[in-house]
Amino acid sequence: ISSLFSSLDHTCGEGWEIHEGQCYHFNTSSQTCSETSRVVLICLVQEFLVGKLVNRTTVIWDSFWIGLSYSVVGGSFVWVDNSPLNTSLWAGAQPVNQTNGTHPSGSCVMMEKKNNTEDLNWWFDTDCNSVHKSICEKPAGTGPSSSVCG
Repeated sequence: ISSLFSSLDHTCGEGWEIHEGQCYHFNTSSQTCSETSRVVLICLVQEFLVGKLVNRTTVIWDSFWIGLSYSVVGGSFVWVDNSPLNTSLWAGAQPVNQTNGTHPSGSCVMMEKKNNTEDLNWWFDTDCNSVHKSICEKPAGTGPSSSVCG
């Protein structure tokens, strides 16, 4: 973990950790997906980082929002910056509504531990009104207004 993140870095600010020029904040308060989007903080939008953050988060939480939700307009899952989903780590029969070709407009994605193990590589689509923690991202050297949570 210490080789992946630097806990103290003046370019990120208190409560943030730096990795490859980006700052990350592990938000310990549980919020709905919609509430995290309303807070003006940037969330984890890079798919490759989800895997890198898995080991860090298994120590802290059982589940968290990853900044991915279903877009009724595009008919697919998109990240908070509106970029498309290219790869995924869906759990077993997930996403739930994919079998009948419909998704509710309030379908957001969280990552959760698998079978009460330390393996957190399982994505679930769930109601955006359920509450989970989140991981936020912002460029290093910028203020809080440069970040977004998903």
